[in-house]
Amino acid sequence: MRFPGWLTLVLVGACSSVNSPTGPGACNPTGGMDCANTINAIVLPMLAHDGVHPQIAPDSELCRRYSIDLTGVAPTWEEYQQNCAGRTPAQMVDYFMGQPGYVQINQRLWADALQYDNRIVWYPYIQDLDAQVGKLHRGELAYPDFAAIAVTHPGFIGKFVGENVVAYAFLAFLGRDALPEERQDLLGLYRMWKARPNYDPMLTRFRYNACTTDADCATGRTCITMVCQSTTNYRELYIDPRPCAGNLGEVFCSSPMHNVHVQLAGTQPMSLDQLAPSDWQVLQTPGRVLTTLPYFWEAAVDNVLHKYLGWWHGGVELPGYEIPEVRQALALFFQQKSGDMRALEREVLLSALYLMAAQEPQGDTKWWHYGPTKQMIAEVWLDSVAKFAGVGLGTCDWRFPNLTPRWLPPALVPPRGPIAGFDYQHESRVMGGCPDQEAGFRYTDVGVLAEMEQRTILGTVCGFAGATAFLPAAGADKTKLIADLFRRAFTAAPGDEAASLASGLPAADAPTARNLCQAMLRSGRFLFY
Repeated sequence: MRFPGWLTLVLVGACSSVNSPTGPGACNPTGGMDCANTINAIVLPMLAHDGVHPQIAPDSELCRRYSIDLTGVAPTWEEYQQNCAGRTPAQMVDYFMGQPGYVQINQRLWADALQYDNRIVWYPYIQDLDAQVGKLHRGELAYPDFAAIAVTHPGFIGKFVGENVVAYAFLAFLGRDALPEERQDLLGLYRMWKARPNYDPMLTRFRYNACTTDADCATGRTCITMVCQSTTNYRELYIDPRPCAGNLGEVFCSSPMHNVHVQLAGTQPMSLDQLAPSDWQVLQTPGRVLTTLPYFWEAAVDNVLHKYLGWWHGGVELPGYEIPEVRQALALFFQQKSGDMRALEREVLLSALYLMAAQEPQGDTKWWHYGPTKQMIAEVWLDSVAKFAGVGLGTCDWRFPNLTPRWLPPALVPPRGPIAGFDYQHESRVMGGCPDQEAGFRYTDVGVLAEMEQRTILGTVCGFAGATAFLPAAGADKTKLIADLFRRAFTAAPGDEAASLASGLPAADAPTARNLCQAMLRSGRFLFY
């Protein structure tokens, strides 16, 4: 096997000389933000040039921003006081990155990027690929190694046919589709992968196909004539090295553009469990080629910046929706950190672009002058509503959009909540969440349908008899009721609005609390963070 070495990108991101949209300048620490941060070294001179004096947002605002971004749910007032009040941004980031939700929300986003779909791909393949995402965000796997594994993993390859496997690999890790010549060129490196046809007696020796009783078969299969036969259509993969052997294989299983040829020892098909580590290294060749292509590191940086800043690549006019110098400097930083995803994300989360308060100055259209404002995705909104009201609404599993028993063991089906008739997956999908990767994908726009669905959900949740966490205590007055609900909904104490709200309330009773529950959770202040 031959493949090229790593390409080293020569990128520039110096503090003292920045070719920014607003001109060069020296970096001086300001507002509690220093120039050691890669982004600050570029952005602080830009802000100084524009006459902007950045300040770190209040810890209550940062706590909510960090909690939603890093764990997928808004914090309670008690959680803010315990984990955020009086803490530095670095301490908050370290705390939230240490929570299980940090890995889980990134698994959800990678499921979107890699198009998990258990209606086609066998669920154990998806489980293993999802575990690789967990390793990436726990710091156990470098980003180039993760990319090489992901685009040559049965959980990914099993979803696509022919050139599409190359196209979606490019979309996931380079942020663009592959050109026709790139599809044809790299397709040869995938040619040893094969999908097992159903009812194929020639493959009875395969681990997941041979059987003596029904108990030997995976969910949805029956043992007939010592073969696990399935009524489902998911793809079970195996490796056939024969097409890549000999003189023909030099052409058939090669990439002329990158001077790479793949070949395994042996001439017989192998089930995936029979592959040695050296075999997997050969099979991951197309993934390693992908990591050497231009823009590999920058595309990763773009994804992280868009995830945490919202406005980054959120429009088409440039300059305005990106700062090229920031991307270049972060790409170099990411390389120097050997593809440590946690280090890259931490650098963004502790930068001025993320730390500033989300208050847009009047008439200012430069997004980097203030902190980000983003909209909750459907699952985050539902989970935060459930947390506010003290009700378990259930969940959806982003790895397995199809919950039919033939496709998924009952033990892996997400539990339902206590509200009769409330289907978490259905409600989320109406708002663009829980995508099935086949008929629908995630969207986050505030559409009319989504808003109507939110109103319906809030009417159900806030009116549910079991939703008692937000109800007033005995003897509570209206001002206290408002303050308690305000803190729970927005992780902040109310200001002048408390008195005006109290004057319009009939009483501090359960009906009033339920009406306030709907009003607060339906507000833009709750949906956006």
